[in-house]
Amino acid sequence: MFKFNKTPFAHVFFHDIKNKLGSIKFSISMLKNPKIAQSQREKLINSLLSTIEKTIDMLQDFIEMERFKKTKFLKNEKFHLKEIIDEIVKELEIDIERKNITLYVNTDEAEYIKTNKEWLKKALFNIIHNSIKYNKENGELFISINKEKKGYMLIIKDTGIGMSEEEKKNIFKKYYTSGKDHGTGIGLNMSRAVIESIGGAIAIESEKDKGSKFFIYLPKTAKQIRIRQLATALSGIALFLFISIDYFYCLIPQRIITESSNNSVIYKLQNNVVARADKNDKLQIIAYRNIFNTKSRTKFILKKADVAINTASNPIEVIANGEVIKNHGTEFETVANTNKLATSVYKGSIQAGDTNVMKNEGLIYKKNRLVKENLPAEVTNIVITTDRNYNTDVSWDSPYKNFVITLSRDKNFANIPLIKLNTAKKYLSFDMLEDGKWYIAVQSEKESLFSIPAVKSFLSLKNYEKALQAFNQGDLSLANTLLNISLSTIRNDSYKPYLLKAKILLKLGSGSQALDYAKKAYEISKNDQTKYELALIYYKNAYYNKSINLLKNIKNKDVSKLLAFNYYKLGDYKNAKKYLYKTLEADPKNIEALKYMINIQEKEHNKFLLQYFKEQLKELK
Repeated sequence: MFKFNKTPFAHVFFHDIKNKLGSIKFSISMLKNPKIAQSQREKLINSLLSTIEKTIDMLQDFIEMERFKKTKFLKNEKFHLKEIIDEIVKELEIDIERKNITLYVNTDEAEYIKTNKEWLKKALFNIIHNSIKYNKENGELFISINKEKKGYMLIIKDTGIGMSEEEKKNIFKKYYTSGKDHGTGIGLNMSRAVIESIGGAIAIESEKDKGSKFFIYLPKTAKQIRIRQLATALSGIALFLFISIDYFYCLIPQRIITESSNNSVIYKLQNNVVARADKNDKLQIIAYRNIFNTKSRTKFILKKADVAINTASNPIEVIANGEVIKNHGTEFETVANTNKLATSVYKGSIQAGDTNVMKNEGLIYKKNRLVKENLPAEVTNIVITTDRNYNTDVSWDSPYKNFVITLSRDKNFANIPLIKLNTAKKYLSFDMLEDGKWYIAVQSEKESLFSIPAVKSFLSLKNYEKALQAFNQGDLSLANTLLNISLSTIRNDSYKPYLLKAKILLKLGSGSQALDYAKKAYEISKNDQTKYELALIYYKNAYYNKSINLLKNIKNKDVSKLLAFNYYKLGDYKNAKKYLYKTLEADPKNIEALKYMINIQEKEHNKFLLQYFKEQLKELK
């Protein structure tokens, strides 16, 4: 774990050197002992060599940084970028062979660059050496150079130990040191300072135990900067305060997550753009971001596709049939193939050439030109019901003949499961929906233009209803099986499956487990039903006071009886009698209440009432 040291750098550095020299001295003194075992001797020698190597690295980093800070200017020269990569790899051959690392180098796109060769080499050396040093045995190291418009993107990827989020966030900070490896934090800090001083930038992607990936942008012609300013940056002040940076170019590939569900595919981009398409659609996504992940550029190239895009207010381009569509904070859908292009705007606006298309408008290709039209009218009167087989039936009104139906558990339709259907009917029945809250979007369609989605939510409880039916018929095994299916998808959308699970567990004699499910049901919805059932299970688990507290202000015909039983168990016969009288007043034939009343009269030696309640009970038998 990386620790942040607030002490002056020189103090930290020399303190670390002192510790390492002390460790070396101790190891040597141990080796002088003739009685030490051979295995222990070898272990000490390996430790000694490792400590010496780290000490040399620290001293070298310190010397280089001090020399760097004393230079007045970074003098630029023209050289081939491939040269320094080859030189660094050659210098690190022994380290690469020692760990048996497989090296892949692709510098085909590298050309000439004008910058300070000496210091750029030192900066890249530190990074590549770091990727070797913290790589795994028999690991891999990838070095590639991609040509960009005004510079190069150097990517260094390893299969090493990786970094935590905290380590990744602070890896370039000078005073961060690794508790495990006792480094000074100089090397990568200097690398960043050098790269930024020439107008470049550096970023890192890494996960613990999954390796690291460095992105280094280098301009073709470097800026020249006074090192006095750079020394200030090395002391901890952000370099950006005095350098006019122009490397906000989007050069790093965005991470794209793909999720499939039924006949649909969802693409989630790193800049929060979400696109939905059909599985058989032919499209290409080109997505990049800048070093700081504050800007992005995204293109969708459609060959044969129907793609709905939520841009999350990011600028994007859709290219189809030779047309370029640009958005302005938009949610829109584009249908394209060899002889068709139609775009429907649901939010914001788009622009194609000189044509602006606003919300509820569409752009369609007619007679060899793009024409702006109004979208079809939204569907109305969406009605959702459940039939006797617990299927979900949906109907709607519309003057149009063709419709698109989209169902999702996510109100933004950005997560799986996702179901998309085309129909010429104005009603549909769904018999395979998992239990939980669903959202349905209904759109009318005309000439590949779609109406703004009419969205409505509903609750599907098919598995729960079947489980309840089995429970009422006394088939606890079937009820439990069906209910487990319901619980696997219900999330927090309904308390009912949790409450039924509690009842089943109570019947099966698992009172403590029943209590957990009853609590969950109450957490989801604090209504009279969940309160009463939780109070009942508290009673069954001998939590009488908790049961009493819940029963206050509940409208339920059995509240008085349960209160009476709780007070009886607590030995509070006065309150027990109070609620037993209320129970018997409402239901004089309640055998359980009569038995409790008889027990109380026996304890209080009230012969008259004892005889009365015994006669009442006898009549019922």
